Amino acid sequence: MARCRAWLAGAALNTVDRMASRDASQKRSAGVPQLATVVPFPLNGRGVLLQLARELGHAAVADVDDADDPVLLTLARGDRQRLLIDSTAYMEIGQEPLPYRVVLGDAFTTRITLETANVSEARAFISQYLLLTRGFQAEGGTS
Repeated sequence: MARCRAWLAGAALNTVDRMASRDASQKRSAGVPQLATVVPFPLNGRGVLLQLARELGHAAVADVDDADDPVLLTLARGDRQRLLIDSTAYMEIGQEPLPYRVVLGDAFTTRITLETANVSEARAFISQYLLLTRGFQAEGGTS
């Protein structure tokens, strides 16, 4: 018990010393305005795909049930950064200048591909696809 009291007394002294030095440094810099800038953390390709999957997944609720071709919204394993939308559609991130690529109907003879530098445009394209094929609108999608 005595050791605890001694430790607490020492910790209290250290805290008081740090508080006093912080107060003194604040008084010295009282005339200098403190500026702070919040910089958004940039999303890498995988982060963009995860965010998109979450946004679209909130719209793909249980009332949309297609056992033959379910909405997947999962990230593919491997070297490619790819979001699987369903069995024939996906979005992948490639190289500049048009890094976002959405492919619809990959398993068919006719394929629709959108390549864009704007992730919002790719998201709107996917939202339209889901609206037309599944009957639901993702939040923030275009009509």
